[in-house]
Amino acid sequence: MIDIEQPDQLTAYLRARGIVAAEEQPNIRVLTGGVANKTVLVEHAGGGLVVKQALGKFRVKVDWFVQPERSALEALGLRTYEALLPAGRTPRFLFEDFDHFIHAMTAIPQPHETLKRLLLGGQGTPTLIERFAALMAASHLRALQHADALRPQFASLDYFETQRLEPFYAYTATQVPEAADFIHALIDETRRTQLTLVHADFTPKNILVLPDDQLVLLDFEIVHWGDPAFDVGLALAHLIAKTIKVEARRADYAAYARLFSAAYLEQVGNTFGALEGRIVRHALACLLARVRGRSPLEYFDEPQRAAIAARAVDQVMQLPPTLHALVDALTSLF
Repeated sequence: MIDIEQPDQLTAYLRARGIVAAEEQPNIRVLTGGVANKTVLVEHAGGGLVVKQALGKFRVKVDWFVQPERSALEALGLRTYEALLPAGRTPRFLFEDFDHFIHAMTAIPQPHETLKRLLLGGQGTPTLIERFAALMAASHLRALQHADALRPQFASLDYFETQRLEPFYAYTATQVPEAADFIHALIDETRRTQLTLVHADFTPKNILVLPDDQLVLLDFEIVHWGDPAFDVGLALAHLIAKTIKVEARRADYAAYARLFSAAYLEQVGNTFGALEGRIVRHALACLLARVRGRSPLEYFDEPQRAAIAARAVDQVMQLPPTLHALVDALTSLF
């Protein structure tokens, strides 16, 4: 099995595929930050590409195993979102290799930055948040227009179970027993709710921001036909976390979290039923997961995680009636 993080191995592999010329020595750089894949940037005479290889054991402190065959789902997901969204809103798919759990895509030219880094650096803007909401809403609405074709392709929940429902929800229920009944009921509801294509990692770390503030969506390995409320709730949990973390812009970021929620709901309307209540529940569960699940947010220390978990549990017990009320309740005491 090739190891793409070894430059000599990857260079030989790309030469064998005819991507890199025999006499050429490409520039290869391992990209860090992800836990589920080996990811490498390759720059050569023909341009730049990103090569990803799925891991069987994630790079986190607790054991987390997922079949690397999911690489095929990510390749299919990338091709699907590339077709659904406007040109340039995803990388372009290049090739896949089932035998080595590899797929490749075009590299997004520099300069760019992740929305996560911009937010943590205090550089969030209303424009970025509105475009974040618009991109998510477009993905959900456009997929629904092609439901007959997409639903059977993404009907399996296997990887959503192993990468979200178990490590985010079921595991968190064992760590926060006072929220266990709430979480298990949400797991059951989520399995039953199948409305449109769900990315399941539509978060600021998977959004690249270009110099003109256009956004590019990355990482498609948990795509499934499910409840769009999960995407919105997970994204909102991350925006709330950034609000708590970036004290100097807390009032602005709380307003941005409310803006994100309102912009998304305005664009989808009643398409997906009683959506707001489901988003509230997913946002609470995802926030708990990011401080008590298998992969906690790295920018909080343990006392901060404990405080966030306690505040989230308080809200689980009373369930705010609106997303605005949820944002206010989770951010006002920090």
